[in-house]
Amino acid sequence: MSIARQLKKTKPKALITGSMGFVGRHLCKELCLYGYEVFGMDISGSLQSEADKTCAACGKDHDNRTEIIDILDTEAVRDFIGRTEPDIVFHLAGQADVRRSWEIPELTAKLNILGAVNVLGGIHHMQKAASHRHTSQNPAPRPRVVMIGSADEYGATGVTKPIDEKRQPNPQNPYAISKFIGEAASAQFAKIYNLDVCYTRSFNHSGPGQKTGFIIPDFCDAIAKIERGKANTLTVGNLESVRDYTDVRDIARAYRLIAEKGISAQVYNVGSGTGCSGKEILDMLLTMTRAKINIKQDESRMRPSDTPILICDNAKLIRDTGWSRAYTLKQTLEDTLKYYRNNQTEE
Repeated sequence: MSIARQLKKTKPKALITGSMGFVGRHLCKELCLYGYEVFGMDISGSLQSEADKTCAACGKDHDNRTEIIDILDTEAVRDFIGRTEPDIVFHLAGQADVRRSWEIPELTAKLNILGAVNVLGGIHHMQKAASHRHTSQNPAPRPRVVMIGSADEYGATGVTKPIDEKRQPNPQNPYAISKFIGEAASAQFAKIYNLDVCYTRSFNHSGPGQKTGFIIPDFCDAIAKIERGKANTLTVGNLESVRDYTDVRDIARAYRLIAEKGISAQVYNVGSGTGCSGKEILDMLLTMTRAKINIKQDESRMRPSDTPILICDNAKLIRDTGWSRAYTLKQTLEDTLKYYRNNQTEE
């Protein structure tokens, strides 16, 4: 059954791996808004509260549900996919912290490579099993899979202009290497087993709910602490690197549109198309607070092999899906700072 036909269902089913993560929660909200029945798979937590059927991601009363599953548990992944028979699978689960990938390179590789293979293997197994129960009038589902990759796969490009999908990947840290190999392994798996897969190389994204460990939430958390008198110094790393920052809510919409309108086997850059340095982000945030903030550079936050400039050429995404940016960087920073102001714990 084609993806277009499957999505004509009254309520198509979507499965999100890493559903309780930062992007997973926002993607759940996006999918709920567009009438999907959402299933989640995550190493911890639940999309649904224990007390009722209120979705913890979107706040609505519906039958969305998740299960606690380790993406490296082949049988558990296969079983869950087989039971849910999704029309679309968004594979977000993995280890996404570049800095931490230098500390745990082996686990990063396992999660980002074997995890992707396990998901595609589960889909292949589901299709084989389902083919015995379906007829030509009611064909077995052939899920559209959106494999989430990273623009870090491009590495140091040596150019200042936005880069498109034709750029040869040149990964330069354990995280980027694992995502590149995961994408290559997935493409081969999809070719052999005739799976319907689209791939993203997503550029930096942020927004309310993102945990610390990334530049924007780190800055917002520090400013909120200083405003409350818990600290007086904001420590920074490399502020010269230029990145393409997109609001997570725009990212979630891009993933849905790729699932619905993307071309099978294609790679899509996902980003705003505009570059911004760490210093520019910090300067914008400093205009949003009245607190006196001391800035201190921390050598431990300087990443090895830091890529100087990485900006997205999103022409292909726009052409094939009609995606457009809805949130400005200023709005993203304001909303993220508000989130951290409202979520400071008392010490």
